[in-house]
Amino acid sequence: MRTALLTVYLALFLILIGTCYRKSWKAWHVPAKCANSAGFIALLLAGLALRGNSAFIYSLLPPFLFCFLGDFFLALCQGKDSRVLLMGGLASFLMAHILFIVCFLNLSAFHWTDLIIPSAAVTVTWGLTRLKGMHVKDMLPYVLCYAFFVGLLFSKGLLLAAACKFASGTAWIAAGAFLFFVSDGIILFLYFYEKQWKIGKFFNLLFYYGGMLCLALSGWYMPAV
Repeated sequence: MRTALLTVYLALFLILIGTCYRKSWKAWHVPAKCANSAGFIALLLAGLALRGNSAFIYSLLPPFLFCFLGDFFLALCQGKDSRVLLMGGLASFLMAHILFIVCFLNLSAFHWTDLIIPSAAVTVTWGLTRLKGMHVKDMLPYVLCYAFFVGLLFSKGLLLAAACKFASGTAWIAAGAFLFFVSDGIILFLYFYEKQWKIGKFFNLLFYYGGMLCLALSGWYMPAV
């Protein structure tokens, strides 16, 4: 079952990449994006069959569903100048980040060191928004808020794994949080920078769906409750 699920997930990802770069496939972009997102939810739920009743997997389901919703909004936003769709996507992903953080806090209590990476993320993001050609405008407060929670998700996932010596599935959490962090960094340039890097879409999706894969796999290895 594991091999089959991972193979399907990879196939769906390759189809999604095709819809980003082949004009004849673009009409299938939204369905392909939704299919990929349904794929990481299916991978997460497969952990229930592998591990049994797992409170950790159930706690991951709400943020996974918000990621699905965010994917849907941003897929609709593809090629359109729609502030509503963009804000809907960012709001959905922001909620997903917050819920992921809550999941990790249930495994490892908050410590002031958790704030180091998010503080750095906000500072770096602010500096990037000052670049010539970066057009954030009145969305700057939202972008900086998003950067904080993106950084906090990465920080909490990394420190949680380090505290557990990267055992019992926490290595997958750290890897997923890192890939999610990189993917979100690329988004800043995809949506707000005037010079579009064509290969940027590929790396954004690669790191994002790779991150979601790692977070789903963490549920396969965390102890069942």
